[in-house]
Amino acid sequence: MSNRTRRTAGIVLVLAAGAAGAVGFRARRADADRVAAAAGAAQRAEARGQADRLRLEQRAAGIATMQPLQAALREGQGGAPLQQVLDGADWWKPVGGEFKAVRVISGAKVIAVQGAIDLGTADRDLVAAARLHGSASSALSINGDPLLVAAVRIPPPTGSFPVLVLAIPGDAASSAPPADRSGETGKLSVLILAAALGALGLFVLLGGWPGGIVSGVIKGETTLPFGATPPERPAAGLPQTPTPRPRTPPAAKLRPSEAHAISTSGTKLPRVLGRYTLLEHLGRGGMADVYIAASYGAQGFRRTFVLKRIRPELSQDKAAVAHFVDEACLQAGLVHSNIVPVFDFGIVDGEYFMTEEYVLGRDLARLTERHAEQTMQPFDPRLAFYVARETLQALDYAHTRQDKEGRPLAIVHRDVSPGNIMVSLAGDVKLFDFGIMKSNSRISQTQFGMVKGNANFMSPEQARGQEVDWRSDLFSLGLVLYYCLAGRLLYHGDNDLELIHLAASGPTEKDWEEIRKLPQPAPEILTRALAVDRNDRFQSAAEFAQALAPYVRHARSETADLMQTLFGEDLRREAA
Repeated sequence: MSNRTRRTAGIVLVLAAGAAGAVGFRARRADADRVAAAAGAAQRAEARGQADRLRLEQRAAGIATMQPLQAALREGQGGAPLQQVLDGADWWKPVGGEFKAVRVISGAKVIAVQGAIDLGTADRDLVAAARLHGSASSALSINGDPLLVAAVRIPPPTGSFPVLVLAIPGDAASSAPPADRSGETGKLSVLILAAALGALGLFVLLGGWPGGIVSGVIKGETTLPFGATPPERPAAGLPQTPTPRPRTPPAAKLRPSEAHAISTSGTKLPRVLGRYTLLEHLGRGGMADVYIAASYGAQGFRRTFVLKRIRPELSQDKAAVAHFVDEACLQAGLVHSNIVPVFDFGIVDGEYFMTEEYVLGRDLARLTERHAEQTMQPFDPRLAFYVARETLQALDYAHTRQDKEGRPLAIVHRDVSPGNIMVSLAGDVKLFDFGIMKSNSRISQTQFGMVKGNANFMSPEQARGQEVDWRSDLFSLGLVLYYCLAGRLLYHGDNDLELIHLAASGPTEKDWEEIRKLPQPAPEILTRALAVDRNDRFQSAAEFAQALAPYVRHARSETADLMQTLFGEDLRREAA
């Protein structure tokens, strides 16, 4: 081909490239403007949605404080009067007519409902959040209808933690699908074609020839990603040994949440729940899995917690969830130096969890066992009295708690046992695990005749499935005190059924003979604490604690010394 023909072909190619580039550029610019406008509209819609949700929460909070509504809720047994209020009360009609859905939820039950839309279980997480924080709101879609839904706790708090739920039509724009960008690939292809034509045109103009372009691939070579470093070629005559790729990156190069997620067995823990990283699985109870977890912050900040997560198979069980929420809400309200506090409660992807203080120490059961192994002797009576007295301080606080109206909460722990009493390395004593406690403020209630607790440390009335009060905990603590002083359990049975039968009868004459062998003043104190008739027992935790007070001088420091001797090395490794 002549030079003139070649130059003509090159010019045509460059012009074609310019035209294609202009078309592609204009199309891409129009797309960018459209996407920016859509993003701005989405941001404005989100801002409107947040403002609307806040207004709805405020409106719901105002309705929740209406005296006729609260009066109907207090009077209602089973919800019938409140439902009648929503159906026909003159003062309610203009209020209820504002909303697409109105619900009042008490415990796990919907006790009153009104409106054209059935929310089903869509508001479950909002209700749980409102019980913890007072109010919550969200944008939901029910059968394709966008809604704004708010949930607020109805004051004053009652035993069932009632919540008012309101729903209004939402802004469809805030939940609209993202802008269609399916045409962008074709427009990008136009720009790529323009670049290719331009390059070919310049190549021809500068003297190249299409026939000189080599097609195909070089045998044995592959194309590298842009920016990749070519592999080193082996020296001639040396065999090539492929380098295997590791399945898992080294733990040192992982972020903390990833490094701790890999267990020695090669399986992974659920890495993160909310802002907590799970470090170690401690065990499984009847309702929850228990972990050591950590929360990380700036400048290397880290704090360790005990995290309890409801077992996955129970997460859809309304009764189990209500029970778990009970434990978190009620124990979070128990703030005392001798009670392990609940710091946080959360829901992530439908999974409920709570975090508690991590106490560097051992429970009383392990302390008693280690002491017996090392010394072949039961506890020093002063140390046993000290641990019992500190536990009684916690029980006295819990037993005398009142709600905001000054009404007794009537809290009974129901599981006072050595496994639920923690002794720290510093000699502090803390009661924990209020999971089965009885209280007037519980959402879930134990059915009459159902027995819950540790059979080795039950009061007679608890073992019989009868109604219990705070004096049941005092009996249980008497059994704990005997366990520490004697180094053995009072009741012995081959199974739980036999133990419950023994506990229902209370100490036998043979048991009393063993109690009387203990050093004074233990027999006198235990005679009152372990009386089968609860009217013959100590009548309060404070009275029981006062009986022990003269015998616990300097016991805290001696308990700390004992913990250092028995567990110091182990606990220092845990704290490192």
